[in-house]
Amino acid sequence: MDCLFVHDHVFLKYNNNYYSKGKLTYTTLSKYLDYCDSITVVSRFKLVDGPPDEKYISCGPSVKIIGLPAPLSREGILDRTSILDVITSEIEDKDFLIARLPSELGIISSDIARKLNKPYITEVVASALDCLWHRGDILAKIYAPILEWRTKRVIRKASHVLYVTLDYLQSRYPTTGLTVGCSDVEIESQEFIKKSISHKKKIVLGVIANPALKLKGIASLVKALDFIDYSIELQIVGGSVDSFFELRMASDYRIKQIGVIAEREQIYKWFTEIDIYIQPSFTEGLPRSIIEAMSFSIPILGSNVGGIPELAHPSMLFEPGNSMALAKMVNEIISDFDTYNNLNFYSWSQAQKFTTVSKTRDDFFNLFISSL
Repeated sequence: MDCLFVHDHVFLKYNNNYYSKGKLTYTTLSKYLDYCDSITVVSRFKLVDGPPDEKYISCGPSVKIIGLPAPLSREGILDRTSILDVITSEIEDKDFLIARLPSELGIISSDIARKLNKPYITEVVASALDCLWHRGDILAKIYAPILEWRTKRVIRKASHVLYVTLDYLQSRYPTTGLTVGCSDVEIESQEFIKKSISHKKKIVLGVIANPALKLKGIASLVKALDFIDYSIELQIVGGSVDSFFELRMASDYRIKQIGVIAEREQIYKWFTEIDIYIQPSFTEGLPRSIIEAMSFSIPILGSNVGGIPELAHPSMLFEPGNSMALAKMVNEIISDFDTYNNLNFYSWSQAQKFTTVSKTRDDFFNLFISSL
């Protein structure tokens, strides 16, 4: 059985090989082979001058990548007929489709699959409106409501929908089809780690995000540092450390920019070194970084958006962009050891919910496949 996976992810292409510094490496894509014999991925791409590290490779045995222009780019608009022809041909050739939304290519493939009466699963991983609205440019803000409407239309008609949240995306994008709320994050069960900051001279704050993306809210987090009453260090994992904002942060002695950490062992080691994890995003689905941080019993602060309220303690939510509220929460956690200890255990207990998600996901996919 052969599967087609469609999304707007931007792969890096070098010498006909595709790489991902995001979430779609071969390791991730090959997990879909539990439900099929091969998977072909149709997505966006950009050419790079040199070979990325092999750890970022996306293509491999039984996993093929087809790179297309962005549908709304100049090239994509001029070449739209070819894009539609490629997607149509791939859908006709495959047994079923997985369309990940929000994405332009995902919407296009869903419409084609429905017209061809080809079975498909829709994965909903984020808010279309929020992703574009908080991107920063005026054209994105103008188009955001249109993409939101188109995304709602497609999901409403889908027969099988997998949401990565338990409630937020379901309420935002209702459907008449069969549904399941299941994160795409599964962690290994770990013993509770009793953490303490009572004797620390410097508190380490951590965040995983690309600072160059305005929707990640790192600017508001950096601003909050001015209102924290304690000696702190903010460690940022992610980004390329070459954007204007990142270069400006380089002169701040309170900030340590680590860049991308690709190896799981290294990111796990990093989690053991931080005291508080903060996710200040303007939009999110259900962030893997928060769940993994919680599995290391790290107290969490998060913006009140997307699926974050399904994870963080209600008292540790702040409105995105509110640096003063964020700083106040950090001060409260550091000054009250009981609060810190309670959040320490709360994080670990919440994380345990994500040690068995693969069974829920497997059951949903197997139910879908049995209907083919």
